Amino acid sequence: MMICTLLAGLMLEPSQPSLCTPVVNVIEQAEDELFNLRLATFLPIQDSLEQAWACNGIGIPSEIAQAWLLNAAHLSLNGQNEDAFWVWRAAAQVSPETWNPRLGAQFFEQYQNAHAESPPESSRLAISEVLPRSIQIVIDGQVQALPAEVSPGPHLVQAIHRNGRTEAASVIRVSPNETVELHLGDFVQAPARRPAIWRIPVSGAAAGLSIGAAFLAKSQDSVMRQANTQSELNQAFTRQKAMAIASYGFGGLALTGSVSWAFY
Repeated sequence: MMICTLLAGLMLEPSQPSLCTPVVNVIEQAEDELFNLRLATFLPIQDSLEQAWACNGIGIPSEIAQAWLLNAAHLSLNGQNEDAFWVWRAAAQVSPETWNPRLGAQFFEQYQNAHAESPPESSRLAISEVLPRSIQIVIDGQVQALPAEVSPGPHLVQAIHRNGRTEAASVIRVSPNETVELHLGDFVQAPARRPAIWRIPVSGAAAGLSIGAAFLAKSQDSVMRQANTQSELNQAFTRQKAMAIASYGFGGLALTGSVSWAFY
């Protein structure tokens, strides 16, 4: 039973893409660039955020808001106050309780002013291509049917497989009263998944144990025929039943391992 549990855990353990940097790590790097006034290197980090969101599952609203706050501060430092206004608003809308105290009182005032403004007429995100049934569109961490009404400003749009795996992501910037048509081919794609090769020998080991247990179960037939007492017969039957259960269990593990290697 312990061997069955160990093999099952190995086969079902999710593999992590080697090129998938956690979103929080990229945000921390962006924060470091901003507060050290390395503004020229801040923009490539925004590209890194899209790459991280393309492979880390559905975006977390607080992390999305933290990214927008840093982006708005960067725009403000570059004198792009009108663009910053929409990004401040986007941060407040996706996660109103999220704020970065390191941004200070001056930026907090800009944030509050943008949040207090009356909302403009909404914009829209649409898509012309027909998506596979296995793919869902997630906007700012929420599953949405397209076309969808959205507020002006940046939005994290992800294509998520129904099994939870992220397929692609993009930060879409929408102007007031604008309809933006999405093209998933333009999104940042998730890194190619490397099949867990180790599952093949594990599946082979489980298959071998299944065959061995089946052989031992079958061998109890002769033991039962040669039994001289009811006690010996019962013991042989109990062993046969245990070996049969083990054989089915290992066979199931072997099948699970091969299927998960092929499709996950």
